[in-house]
Amino acid sequence: MTAPTGTVPVEAWSDRLGPALASSSALSGPLIVLRETASTQDVARSQATPGTVVVAARQTAGRGRFGRAWADTGTDGVAMSIVVSVARLETLAPACALAACEAIEQVCPGVALRIKWPNDLLLGGRKLAGILIESIVGGDGHRVAVIGVGVNVSQGQFSGDLQNRATSLRMHGHTVDRLFILAALITSFGRLEQWHEARIAAGFALRDALVGSAGRFGTPQGEVAGRVLGLDPLHGLRLETGTGEVFLPAATTTVLPTD
Repeated sequence: MTAPTGTVPVEAWSDRLGPALASSSALSGPLIVLRETASTQDVARSQATPGTVVVAARQTAGRGRFGRAWADTGTDGVAMSIVVSVARLETLAPACALAACEAIEQVCPGVALRIKWPNDLLLGGRKLAGILIESIVGGDGHRVAVIGVGVNVSQGQFSGDLQNRATSLRMHGHTVDRLFILAALITSFGRLEQWHEARIAAGFALRDALVGSAGRFGTPQGEVAGRVLGLDPLHGLRLETGTGEVFLPAATTTVLPTD
């Protein structure tokens, strides 16, 4: 599965990703491969058709949750968005994180990822990947979920405020063509329906980067602080506060800095 990065030209991506797409009943296409785009998420939103997969060789203006910018990684990163029929977003968020972990670890044996709820994948304590889920109404009037995935693959270093917060597969000794990461992600996300509640709870517990720690969280009602108890797949993050246990839903909660 591994190969020197950049060995497969983007012109060949459609043919090479075809088998992964064909193996999925949930992601039936169309497959849109772009040499460059501002945001795969925006392209996928414009389609809004379940089964759509959008990948780009370069994404110049990607975004994360609550409008945060995802740095332009040139040709060193993976940018992918898919459209699926809407499911319960509280369950979908951890299922996507777990599916992404499994895909990356399949291509890069020995990599052990942790999940910083709700949408960051960590490697060695630093951010390797991020997931964005947006719920919109499709052209047929039914609600769909647009799932964006960004993975740092071939960066040798980061600058500015990312220097101490981000990492890449290459920086951990894994030289891999982005195409193989994309194929594994398509295969893994094509099986999202297999992530039932019990499996999500068990899988997340093994990868939870926040459990047991004290944290601060932003919610529509204001800041909440407490000790993280774990994840409830149906209700969100379980937090022990001074006034009792509360649940924080992924869709409206952000993790705040603790320093």
